[in-house]
Amino acid sequence: MLNKKMQALAFLALTLSGLSVIFYDSYYKAQTIAQKIATGELGLDVEAIRREIDTVTGVVDPVIITGITVSIGVLWLVGIVDCFRLGRKYQSSAN
Repeated sequence: MLNKKMQALAFLALTLSGLSVIFYDSYYKAQTIAQKIATGELGLDVEAIRREIDTVTGVVDPVIITGITVSIGVLWLVGIVDCFRLGRKYQSSAN
């Protein structure tokens, strides 16, 4: 066993917290648009809804959402490289 439980939990916690922020912001935007559709302020036109998605402000600044997305990608890339490195190290020590 590699005994990297704390590192794995840290990766998991960072990923889940970032995704939580992204999902919360997406949910807020979806609810705002749904409310506009329900009140008749926005029609059921796909293009109008698409434009509304671009213009509706969420709870979190889009720059922060982009930063979180990039951070999650980098975090996963670091995790993949680390797993590969540990696998090679474990394999070479087993031989």
